[in-house]
Amino acid sequence: MNTHWKIFNIVNLICIILIVGFFSVNLYLNPFPIDRPSDNFFYVALVLIILVVTANCLHNIFLTKFCAASERMKVGRKVFFWILLILFAGIISFFVYLAYDEINHQLKYYTHWHNFRLNYLLQFLSISATGLYISGAQVALFFRIKRSYRQGLDNFVDEIGS
Repeated sequence: MNTHWKIFNIVNLICIILIVGFFSVNLYLNPFPIDRPSDNFFYVALVLIILVVTANCLHNIFLTKFCAASERMKVGRKVFFWILLILFAGIISFFVYLAYDEINHQLKYYTHWHNFRLNYLLQFLSISATGLYISGAQVALFFRIKRSYRQGLDNFVDEIGS
């Protein structure tokens, strides 16, 4: 495994830490009462976001082992891969929107940066940056696995033919 994929694995772990840390710290400091059904929806959405991001990042780390092994991806794994990628990209696009909205809010209403709002902006930007890197590298990983499997088959056929 080359350095690029090692960095990719580290960024996946950092993304898990950022997402879990962002939601757990904010919920610990500002707990919301669960009085209405919409409150239940909010907590279920948070848990689903954490689960999707964690599953996607752990799945990426697992898939980097496929690169080294030159194994073929089964159809179920491919479907799981693309579903996780689409859900992950949706979550990351939401965080990119939040970062953009927070920057606009800061520039429009405040003459100086407030620490509380700056904290959220840094969290949104860091989650967005890691998520965008992961999304791009995840697509490259899929095609790399495909290519390494084909190269392995070609080498195998060449060995048989010689």
